[in-house]
Amino acid sequence: MDITTTAGTQHFRATINSTGTLGHMIDFDAAGPYTAGELLKQDTTAFSTSKVTGNYAFLFSSVQNTAPSSGGKTAIAGVLDLSTGTVSSGGQWDINDEGTVDGNPTCSFSTCGPYSFSGGSYTIDATSGRGTITFTASMGGSSKTLDAVLYVVSANQVLVLSSDDQAAGTNIVFGGTALKQTGPFSNSSANGTSIFYLSAPNGTLSFPSGATTNVGTAKANGLGGITIYLWQNSSGTLQCGPKAAPNCSVNATYAVSSSGRTVISGAGNHPPLIYLVSSNEGFMLGGGSGADTGFLQPQSSTSVSGTYAVGTIDPETPNSGVSDAIVTFSGGSVSGTNDNNSPGGPSTKPIPSTSVSVDSTGFGQVAASCTTGGGCQFLFYVISPKSAVGTDGSSTDPTVQTVDQ
Repeated sequence: MDITTTAGTQHFRATINSTGTLGHMIDFDAAGPYTAGELLKQDTTAFSTSKVTGNYAFLFSSVQNTAPSSGGKTAIAGVLDLSTGTVSSGGQWDINDEGTVDGNPTCSFSTCGPYSFSGGSYTIDATSGRGTITFTASMGGSSKTLDAVLYVVSANQVLVLSSDDQAAGTNIVFGGTALKQTGPFSNSSANGTSIFYLSAPNGTLSFPSGATTNVGTAKANGLGGITIYLWQNSSGTLQCGPKAAPNCSVNATYAVSSSGRTVISGAGNHPPLIYLVSSNEGFMLGGGSGADTGFLQPQSSTSVSGTYAVGTIDPETPNSGVSDAIVTFSGGSVSGTNDNNSPGGPSTKPIPSTSVSVDSTGFGQVAASCTTGGGCQFLFYVISPKSAVGTDGSSTDPTVQTVDQ
């Protein structure tokens, strides 16, 4: 795929799921910038300011490359209250700015925040689905007006990209997704098994030191108790954790507000915050120095079979590289074709048939039954018969990969 604009021509590779509604896309130019994302089929009937209304949970993030940032990651999660062109004051948000939570280095999400939105406006073009939004975020005694571009996927999903001049030195750059909520929410909104992923850089743009990726399960009881089990690749070190018991699980507590803001306590030093979209589904924002970001989805299956489109999501470092692939799971093995772009240059190669194992919880390993000592090419959790999520098992610059049929 080639896209030509006034800035020149860029080359891309993409893989598409079986229904043609979801794809994975990477840049394929040798000089980079090694970007990756999703292709989403639009619903043109939603190209209207009046159609995009309600409460939308969101997650926006990016590494920062101008002062006052040192090149670390900033991430914002919250809820925007949209009403026929008006950003209402009922929304709320939390921020992790390179490890500083809600404006205070001593804060956690359970002790500080959320902050509020004090208003704004938005409009959507009826022909293209492109829109603009301006909203004012209040933080303590100060406020900041943010400007962004919108692209409507459907009445339930909008893509967002900041449009403020980052060179001004006081603005942040961000991109992300907003999903319409089906609230109100309570502790019973988290009840059952969900699959999640989180990722973060381990350094800054100036001093990169790899990345950390996590994939795991969260089992909530609907009453405020949750058990978290995860696998982590931290710059090439594969382990269960962090702060995990010998069986790699953590028992913690959670509290859900009516807005969907979900605080987790007792899961390590910097437990994530969740903004729910629906029951057992939501955006995740970590409280650590890397500003982990990710997503939580309800699990409905523990087996995988057939052909899937695979792609990198949210690469955290310039050295991570990006990839997409078409793979087929069949008879205890997986094979396919992979496109990759990294500082070593773009390439397309076959994926040789390799053994794969999936246990009763939906946890999969490539190669089958590999160990943390080596040999794990890919670790994943099955979400549904048509989707899974996983991470590189040995790379020092790991990425999260989503898998869609």
